[in-house]
Amino acid sequence: MVHIAFDLGGEYSDLVKNKITILRLPFGTGNDGSDGWNLEESLSLLEEKSHFACQRAVRVNCRQGSEIPSFEYSHNDESLSANPPWYAFNIASIGIDAFITHMTNRTKSHLPGNFYKIWIDLACMFYGFKYKSGTAKISAYDKDGNVIANLETGITFCLLGVSGHRTYGSHQKILPDDRNVCVAKKMSLISKMLLKEKFKAGTHVDNKAAFLCTAEKIEIQYGCPILVQMDGEVHLVGSENFPMVFERTEPVVRIIEKDDAPYYKGAEKF
Repeated sequence: MVHIAFDLGGEYSDLVKNKITILRLPFGTGNDGSDGWNLEESLSLLEEKSHFACQRAVRVNCRQGSEIPSFEYSHNDESLSANPPWYAFNIASIGIDAFITHMTNRTKSHLPGNFYKIWIDLACMFYGFKYKSGTAKISAYDKDGNVIANLETGITFCLLGVSGHRTYGSHQKILPDDRNVCVAKKMSLISKMLLKEKFKAGTHVDNKAAFLCTAEKIEIQYGCPILVQMDGEVHLVGSENFPMVFERTEPVVRIIEKDDAPYYKGAEKF
């Protein structure tokens, strides 16, 4: 639907934005991107005081000069080798959390259950052996295109949310306040093990290993292969595919939102 709205435009864009309403039901293991963490909460939108709103997405794009590498564990799933742009409606990220997402998907394809928290612990130990860390150059931009932050650092992960107050991996509070960008700098195994609970609980915001800000777009330069994920959809990108750009789109998909929603979640009220 988003591809139709942005790529075809015109009457097709109007159809997606104004004639179709999406109610995102919690049928997954984490449900962080749904309109409620359980079915009762989601369906209550149809009964309680609510309004239509148009939801933004995060668009992920990267250099098109060469094909995206074939994803090594794709199991011939064509969606994993689809060319960008890719879209997320919750959080898009690169780094260890994309690896955790990928390994969680692989595990639950064979065994029932939610393995995200298990893979957080395992990834702390094994991620650095699988994907060598490089130095990232990250620029963050405001809505007027002005640079608001420049970072040059080794990274554990880097992410952009559609808004602040976002969770992922079964409600890990990675964006606990209004800010929608979080960068975790490269850290030792011991530091990862000590800080992982802070990142899960949302108490990492004042730690020197984390950088947070509010941005409309981030641009990333990186010299090593790394995984990128958009709401659980994972791709492998190589150094030749950078720079990579994460940016918030214009409002594109109509949803139902409670009148008394406590936080701005990236949707614009009609």
